[in-house]
Amino acid sequence: MKLKLLLATTLFAFSTLGNAQSIKMEMMQMNMNANKLVRANSAEEFQQAAKNFVEITEKTKAIFPNSVEGDKAAEEDYQAGMQKLIDVVTEADKKAQAGNLQEAKIMISELEILKREYHKKYK
Repeated sequence: MKLKLLLATTLFAFSTLGNAQSIKMEMMQMNMNANKLVRANSAEEFQQAAKNFVEITEKTKAIFPNSVEGDKAAEEDYQAGMQKLIDVVTEADKKAQAGNLQEAKIMISELEILKREYHKKYK
């Protein structure tokens, strides 16, 4: 019986640690792609970085930080925050596609504001 409890506790600890590591890696990838958006020299570069950013953010929406797990309202707010990031990048990408790269880059500055807001809540 003690062995089963120890095994269950160990598995839970590793899954929690694995989840924390996974979300940390996803957030780092999001940050790298956000930097690529700002540094893009062409609409094509911007569009590729935007595509990558949206893909990784969609994936990250499904991975909850430990501070959120089990709290339905916090989970929904976390996902809403991730969706805001996606919406900003999607709108900026439309600007880049229309030939307004500088305007698209200016829109990307909102990502930093959202990042600070949601990191305060859920980091």
